[in-house]
Parts: sequence; structure tokens; C-alpha cells
Amino acid sequence: MLSLFALKKIKMGPDGDLLFKLLIIAGGVTVVCGFLLGGWFGNLTEYAPGQLAVLETVRQKLTLINPIENPLGMLAIVLLMGIVHVWFGILIKMYMTIRDGYYLDAVFDQGFWLLLIPFGTLMVLKTMFEVDIPAYTAIQYVVIACLVGLVLTQGRHQKAGNIVASLFKKLFVGLLSIYSIFGYLGDVLSYSRVLALGLATGAIAIVFNNILSMIAGLPYIGLIIAIILFPVLHLFNLIINALGAFIHPGRLQYVEFFTKFLEGGGEDFRPFQFDSKYIKVREHKGKGG
Repeated sequence: MLSLFALKKIKMGPDGDLLFKLLIIAGGVTVVCGFLLGGWFGNLTEYAPGQLAVLETVRQKLTLINPIENPLGMLAIVLLMGIVHVWFGILIKMYMTIRDGYYLDAVFDQGFWLLLIPFGTLMVLKTMFEVDIPAYTAIQYVVIACLVGLVLTQGRHQKAGNIVASLFKKLFVGLLSIYSIFGYLGDVLSYSRVLALGLATGAIAIVFNNILSMIAGLPYIGLIIAIILFPVLHLFNLIINALGAFIHPGRLQYVEFFTKFLEGGGEDFRPFQFDSKYIKVREHKGKGG
């Protein structure tokens, strides 16, 4: 609502309008996710009196997964989001490579990873959690083929003084390319910050509700104090949550996603004139001294 109000009342140019529109979309998605994750100002509906107690029933029926009650399940969801996001970034890079006419490079540099990441994830699930994976043998062959393909192709541009040294250098660089698995693993694990944000703000909201419930139980003025503190405490939590929800997903976009395909470029900035505060004068000596 605040973003919609700002979009109508504050003039910030086209870039500012795009920011507010982004915040409006993100706010709407956040509300939907709040319903699906059972976050109604924490567990506020548990304290609903009388006929409003039906809100707790509605909350429980709409909740698909509660991060507070099932953090491991929520962790699996956010890591899956990370795998899909990283995989899509590599797919964009593959499209750009094909667009530029480098078809073999698209297969060697992106195609192998596009296969290795999902099938390798299935192998990890089978090994660590003994999940039943259909056609597991075929998946193993695909993973091995991708690893061999990376070793044989990632050093193809390396050159040395003679054929033997050149082959050794190509093979060595190809072996080193397998280390990128840990880079992709770190990128995916970075998405766990989404779970951390949900747990932190949800737990804070629950703590606030418990404190307000105890204050409301005080005789005479307890209920009045609780009513006054309720918007203050939850508004504070919303502000902190909004700040974190903007910064951390932005970091995931710029660090874990954009780096998969974004390339530097453009034109050099050449201003019409230089307006500097300080001028450094150097003595120029001619040939004669």
C-alpha cells in the first residue's frame, strides 16, 4: 500500500517508478506467501477471542508448510529454488552463446553444467537421504559423461610450447574446472538466507505476541498498554523484514544469478567537460633541460 501511494504521489522519474512497481509486485507475492506459510503476524490468530477464533482455523487450512514447525522442509524448498535459479542463469548464458554463433562452446561450457547440476543433485539425494530415484543407473552415466566432458573440453583454449605440454596443460585445466562444482554449491546454499529471514521475523512476531499477551493479562491498564504496543512492535518487525527482504533477494540476483550470464560492456563515459575541485600542475621540461 505504501509503495502504491508513493507511486502516485512521489515523482522519481522512470527508474523510480519501476522500483515502486517492483515493490508493489513483491508486496503482493509476500502477502500470498504469508498465507501459504502460516504467517499472520506470527501466531496472532491463536489469541483471537470469541467468534474471531475461526481465523485460526482458516490459517491452519491455508498453511502449506510452516517454517517454524518444519524448518528442514522449508530449507529443501529454498534450496530447490536456488538450483532452479542458478540453472536458469546458465541457460540464459547458453542462449547468448548460441545467439553469437558459438555452438560448441554452448555445449561444452554450459550444456554439461545444465545436465550435471540437476542429475548430480539427484545423486546426492540418493546417497545422503536414500531417496528412491527412478532410472538411477542412467543418471549415474549422465553425471560421469558430463564430468568427463568437462575435463576434456574446459582446457581446450590452453596452449604450450609442444604437443605433450599442451595436452598436459589442457587436461590439468580441465581437471581444475571440476572445482566449479563447489562454486555452484555455494551459490545454491546462499539461498538458505531466505529460510533464515523467514524464521527470524516469524519468531520475532511470535515473541511479540507472547509478550503482548502477558501484558494484556495485567489488571486495569494491561489491555490498554497491549493495544498501544501492538502496532508499534509489529510495525518495527515489518520494517526490519521489508529491509531484509529487499537486500538479500537483491544480493541473490546480483551475485548468484546475474554472474552466470551478465557481461561487462557498453561505451566509455566521456563528459563534455571536466569540473574538478583541485588542479594539479606539473612542470614540463623540454629537451634542452
